[in-house]
Amino acid sequence: IPLDQPQAPAVLPDGRHVVFSGLREGVADIWKMDMETGTVENLTRDDFYDNNPQVSADGKLLVYERNVSGNRKIYAFPLDDPSRKTQLTFGPFEDTAPFFSKDGNTIFYSSDEDNDIFNLRGLDLQTGAIHQYTDVFGGAMAPAPVAGPQGDRLAFITYFKGEYKLHTQEMEDPMK
Repeated sequence: IPLDQPQAPAVLPDGRHVVFSGLREGVADIWKMDMETGTVENLTRDDFYDNNPQVSADGKLLVYERNVSGNRKIYAFPLDDPSRKTQLTFGPFEDTAPFFSKDGNTIFYSSDEDNDIFNLRGLDLQTGAIHQYTDVFGGAMAPAPVAGPQGDRLAFITYFKGEYKLHTQEMEDPMK
């Protein structure tokens, strides 16, 4: 890959393409690579720091985090028209690591909106409502919906007293 620090890969549903963040001349953008030919295409082409891309299960929408005015925010664009970037979260706090729900209707992410402590939130793409799913002291990060024998759960990492741990919880009603 002719880029520096490629990271955060997400394979598209076609199995042939992958999106990821990479640096070119010190600028982090979202890139798409054809894994058969090795060709790369810059999807975001801007001066912002773009990272952590995820693609909806139908392959139509890409979400990612962008550093805007000193804070990371969640953005999206249709994969067939990357010029149509839309900011999804707002405010003077950090919103990171977006991840689609299985049905593609919710974007889970980590936010330090309350007391500078990261907790998990979900943005309903149909209504725009934001729900909070955790309320921990040390921080909850990197949400990812997973299927298990007891049904759908939300996996995430916590940080408390100097230790990172992996957790899951039922996808119950949000706490707020």
